[in-house]
Amino acid sequence: MPRRKRIPFRLPRFGGPDLAGKRVLLIGPAESANDELDRIDPDAFDFVGRMNKSINTPLTRNGAPFAYHNLYFRNQQRNSAKSHAGRLDRASAQECGTQVVVFVLYSWREILRLFRKVLGLWRMGLDLEVHVLGPRFIRHAAAPIAPAKPTLGFVALRYLIDARPAQLHVIGFTFFRTKYVDKYNDLVENDADAIAWATRNGKHNPEAERLAFRNLYRQALAEGRNVTLGEDVLGALEDHE
Repeated sequence: MPRRKRIPFRLPRFGGPDLAGKRVLLIGPAESANDELDRIDPDAFDFVGRMNKSINTPLTRNGAPFAYHNLYFRNQQRNSAKSHAGRLDRASAQECGTQVVVFVLYSWREILRLFRKVLGLWRMGLDLEVHVLGPRFIRHAAAPIAPAKPTLGFVALRYLIDARPAQLHVIGFTFFRTKYVDKYNDLVENDADAIAWATRNGKHNPEAERLAFRNLYRQALAEGRNVTLGEDVLGALEDHE
């Protein structure tokens, strides 16, 4: 059997992908993503984005499994099926149609961990376009929620708002007011578990992220930009007594 030709090694590009003129759908991990997905046509978008454990966690659309996302955001947790970030490998990338990976680098202390991941993807023969949102961007994203550390989801939201695609539609985000989709995180079994999980170590502030994203969304609308939200995302942005 002939040996598979190894793809050339390419260093990751610092800064996210250029999304000018593109139609982008970002799907968060909230349980509501399945219902919101039924109401739209993912084929209408150039990029469908998800994050972390999504690589091993298909959604359900119109009663059938839906795994596709060609844009994948990921933090620096282990590349393992047992980690909360899941395992990106040849099988999962093929199932999900992964083309572009955006790693989030919170601190330069994580740089060796990042390059080990990039090298590992190359050794597996994955021909991916790899980008890195580095510490400078993280500080930018964190500014409106300081002193909290931004979650991966908030970093993705902030990047896509800043990238100014031709269209951005967001579903599956409730800012930890509701549980995750099944099998995304087995430690979160109900809505109360979700907020407890997000705030367990005192680093993240989901309420600050909710308010900050609401401001970003309203600003985008005021500028006449094509940013739309799923019904449950809009509901999560409303204040509740």
